[in-house]
Amino acid sequence: MREFSKANYTVYHETNLLLDVDARETFTGARNAGDFILRVTMLSERTLVEGYTLIFVDEVQEYPEIVTLVKGLVEDGRFSFVL
Repeated sequence: MREFSKANYTVYHETNLLLDVDARETFTGARNAGDFILRVTMLSERTLVEGYTLIFVDEVQEYPEIVTLVKGLVEDGRFSFVL
């Protein structure tokens, strides 16, 4: 995933919800796709660039509510996601 993203995207953000309890807690309660993206932005050390950023959320079983947000994230279209 990291090699693919480096070859195809300007910005890559990875969050592992099993290992990063703070990230999991940050995502908890996201009301919609925009709110979720805002929370990813807060966690990222780099500026997320629309159309040039891949966001990888690993170990999604730790945050099952993300499944509800997937449609909104795809429709939003600002970033690419891998879950």
